[in-house]
Amino acid sequence: MALKWDEVDEARAMLRLCDSKTGRKTTPIGQSALDLIQAQPREAGSPYVFPAARPRRAGEKRGYYQGLNKVWFAVRLNAGLKEVRLHDLRHTAASIAVGSGASLPVIARILGHADIKTTQRYAHLADAPVRRTAE
Repeated sequence: MALKWDEVDEARAMLRLCDSKTGRKTTPIGQSALDLIQAQPREAGSPYVFPAARPRRAGEKRGYYQGLNKVWFAVRLNAGLKEVRLHDLRHTAASIAVGSGASLPVIARILGHADIKTTQRYAHLADAPVRRTAE
């Protein structure tokens, strides 16, 4: 949510994150994600792609949007997915990618994993592609 405009490389469809959980990293994004980012209005004086509606405290500068947990709760409730965490979507995406034939190094790059062992824990194989390969 703290994505800044200067971290978006539109020409290469990449995010060049200055401060991620694991430090600096470059992450490829799909066209649909890039389209969503490009559709965001650029607010004068704000470096953020998703700026906050107002400052958190009186006298502070306006930061970035931090209400994702409330939105995710409403999405889960409406979808009947009471136990699904936002982070579970990363596991699901990795598993779908593996089932579609993407290699672990490619998936690791998309997820920003430096070690493929981490990606292996994320990318659970569904039974169907395993059975197809066995056949």
